[in-house]
Amino acid sequence: MLAFMTDSTPVDPHTDLRTADRMFRQALAARAESAEVQGLKQEIEEYRALVTMLSAGIRLRDQLLQEQATRVREETLRADRAQDELQAATSSEASTARKGHPVLGRLSRRVAMPIRGTRRIIGTMAGKNR
Repeated sequence: MLAFMTDSTPVDPHTDLRTADRMFRQALAARAESAEVQGLKQEIEEYRALVTMLSAGIRLRDQLLQEQATRVREETLRADRAQDELQAATSSEASTARKGHPVLGRLSRRVAMPIRGTRRIIGTMAGKNR
């Protein structure tokens, strides 16, 4: 613009205003673009913060799920041990009860199959099943 003032050639004032208006609009557009870029940068930072929080939440959830799985495994092992102990105690009591019973005490070691009839009770007659 200074070139127009220092130049000795006559300048149309309308052309000068048009040039100034064009330069002003370009400056406004550049500022608006700059503001838009700044807004986008701020939005990107907000999204990054959100992603960081979400990833921390996911890590925490995974950790809690892992701890819960560990607790479930431990409780399952305890329940299995308790069931094994109960079975052992039950079979021991059943064995003791059979030994004290007048008929079952004699048959407890020989019973190989469920008793369905009197013919196939126990296969101990000279080692043959009759």
